[in-house]
Amino acid sequence: MKDPSNSEKVSLSFFCSLCSQVFQNPCCLINCGHIFCLKCFKEKVQVTQRGGDGVIAKCVICNMSTQCTESAEKELREPVVETLLEILGRDKIPEKKEICGSGFECGREPEYWCPTCDTTLCEVCFHQHGQSTYAMIHHHHVTRLDEKKNEAKCRCSSCNASSTTFCENCHEIQCGDCLVRDHKGHQIWDIVKKVEEQKSEFEKFIDEVKGHLERTQKQRQELEEQIAKLHFFLKEQSKRETLLRITHENLKLVRNGLDADHIQFGALNKLEK
Repeated sequence: MKDPSNSEKVSLSFFCSLCSQVFQNPCCLINCGHIFCLKCFKEKVQVTQRGGDGVIAKCVICNMSTQCTESAEKELREPVVETLLEILGRDKIPEKKEICGSGFECGREPEYWCPTCDTTLCEVCFHQHGQSTYAMIHHHHVTRLDEKKNEAKCRCSSCNASSTTFCENCHEIQCGDCLVRDHKGHQIWDIVKKVEEQKSEFEKFIDEVKGHLERTQKQRQELEEQIAKLHFFLKEQSKRETLLRITHENLKLVRNGLDADHIQFGALNKLEK
């Protein structure tokens, strides 16, 4: 295998295995030597309380445990890496070139990703990984690398390993190892596939709601048109009633006038006789 250049060696030693970014406040698990950012350590490394002030930090990558005091964040700080980063300058660290993470150090460009192992694989290692009895027994579902960003970022409830499988009986996310060991005979389904199914059902529901909304808006428009016609009719009816009332009053005045004229005409007739 071709040796990496000096710049590649530097870049590979200064990137967090969890976020793939240059270390920020690096922390090192002493027993296994894996280094993470402080933020990644807080979010993803499983820390359990033990007797007294001691705690156990379980590595996300290799599951090896490191015992430390209650102030694990301070005790596990990695001053050497931090000092080197300050000397070299974080902005001068070359971008990390992603390579196959199968553990065989083949150095090839990855094309696949195993979410159960949280490992990238090249074409050759992909076939080797898929044919292994361990991967087949423990339900490893390898996907294309470009689908990695769409995978659910889930962790096993028991060991904190990366996983995309869910135990329906226990209502917990479990990795392949824990499923085989503790969940035999349970109903298991893939989280990503389940999400896609629910997404499809939800999109169908949204389309139905949109159709119902369109029909409702059409009915509302028709109702508003009918209300407008009714208002116009009532307005015209009110005008007609007002006109009839005025006409009736005018007729009443004319009638009163005629009655008065009739009385005067009768009086004049009497005087002439």
